[in-house]
Amino acid sequence: MKQTSTQSWITAIFLLAVLAAAPALEVDQDEIRVEPDAVEFINYTGAHTEVNTREEILSIGSSLGNVIRGVPADQSTRGGDARYRIIHAVDSSVTEGFDADILILGERAAVDHIDNLRRILSAYLQSAYGYTEADGNTLAVFVTVYNAVHRGDAAYFAERYKEVVTRELTAGRIGLALSYTDWPGKTQIVIPLSDPAFAGTLSTVDTSSLTEDAVIESIRTDESSPQDVRRDMTELKERESDEAQERADRAGEEARQARAEAEKLDEQAAAAEEEAAQAQAEAEEAAAAAEADPGNEEAQQAAEEAAARAEEKQEEAETLRQEQTAAEERAEEKEQEQQREQQMAEQKQQEAATERREIAADTQRELDEEAAGQQEAVSRANPVAGLRVVDTEELLSEILLISTADGSALKTSALNSVRNRTLLDTGEAYIAAAGQSGTVRLVLIDKNTLEVIQESEQTLAPETMLTAYNNDYYAAVSQDGGTYLGRFDRNLNLQARSSVRISPFTAITVTEQGIVVQDESSALRILRATDLVDVNR
Repeated sequence: MKQTSTQSWITAIFLLAVLAAAPALEVDQDEIRVEPDAVEFINYTGAHTEVNTREEILSIGSSLGNVIRGVPADQSTRGGDARYRIIHAVDSSVTEGFDADILILGERAAVDHIDNLRRILSAYLQSAYGYTEADGNTLAVFVTVYNAVHRGDAAYFAERYKEVVTRELTAGRIGLALSYTDWPGKTQIVIPLSDPAFAGTLSTVDTSSLTEDAVIESIRTDESSPQDVRRDMTELKERESDEAQERADRAGEEARQARAEAEKLDEQAAAAEEEAAQAQAEAEEAAAAAEADPGNEEAQQAAEEAAARAEEKQEEAETLRQEQTAAEERAEEKEQEQQREQQMAEQKQQEAATERREIAADTQRELDEEAAGQQEAVSRANPVAGLRVVDTEELLSEILLISTADGSALKTSALNSVRNRTLLDTGEAYIAAAGQSGTVRLVLIDKNTLEVIQESEQTLAPETMLTAYNNDYYAAVSQDGGTYLGRFDRNLNLQARSSVRISPFTAITVTEQGIVVQDESSALRILRATDLVDVNR
């Protein structure tokens, strides 16, 4: 992108500011040098003391979007709170470089998973610019990867963005860190915006920047990234192209109409100018006659009337000429709009076509690799899961996938707080009690990724056993100031809770007569397996 001399000066100042903050940047040098294929976000995977609903998370983005919605596209604004802030940085007087929205995560920001951060971004784009949920979700993935790829790269942003954007950026905070621990107070997510002329369309956010080679390579090579998002972005660009083509066609038709109107007005103005010239000649002749015979009232009146007609004709001619000029200006404006929209349509169509070819090639390569992997898997046994104790005092464990062929560890879970050396297999996932004291919950764990995919709403006693019977799971639940036996289904929904208070240290023994537990007075009680009612009371 070509820079003006002013932009070059601004770039130099911005880079000097970054160099002045070198100590802060030195901490993140390894992160700044991240290669595109190394972008893999690190999320918090333990149990939470406070669980926000999906709606609560989305409302963060929506409220930020409300700050932007209704503000003229070429007018800067900002808003939010100490946790999440948005800056709408635009300058229509500068034609080189991008405007941008900047999402800032304050020190009190609680988001700790990339999925939730993307939900906030998606809701923001929906609220601020009218994107659909699907398109907002697609853009959110690319925005996060784009900012991770360019984390800390001040020169990149200085070269491509307007000064109205770069003056808001702070060394050491630009972009998005890979680990959630580095997000609060250290994050400035830059959302590139297209020309304000495209505000309110599918092209409001500049998708070309978001799909540059480094970003595509990161998504393509990162197994944790949703691969369908590339197809979703391609479809978005195709719709961008279609809409731009419709706008170009409409502008072209309006330009043709304005040209036709200008030609018609030109003819009318020319005729009016001839009439005005004739009226002026007649007025001059009448004025001469009146001057030659000052005592002739009839001649005086004729001169006045002729002068009035000449003035009227001149005004009519000038009005028509002004209307003709305005029509020509409208035509030129619409022709420029048509050209701009046509260029957008062709650019997006070309990008979409290129990306479709790349996706097809990647898909074929994946199919070939999968076939080769399946053939290799024939000679290998399926891995099994096991627990490795990492805290002998609290009896906390992490999960490992072990090769049955050679006993090697194939994968280790990020979750390292599985309680009491118990991991149950539901067939589709693993269930365990996990978390630090006070935040222990039942968790559902993906058998392939070993990531927590669901948590129970109820808190468990840290000392709880975990026992399976039929398709139910039994654990000691901490509620209402006491400990009770809880029966959960495989989706971690609490189906029943005993009225009997039990010891948090109780064994949970399954018998034909019911579930045997130790109550808080150390007496053994038999509870019906279904509703957990004491069978002897």
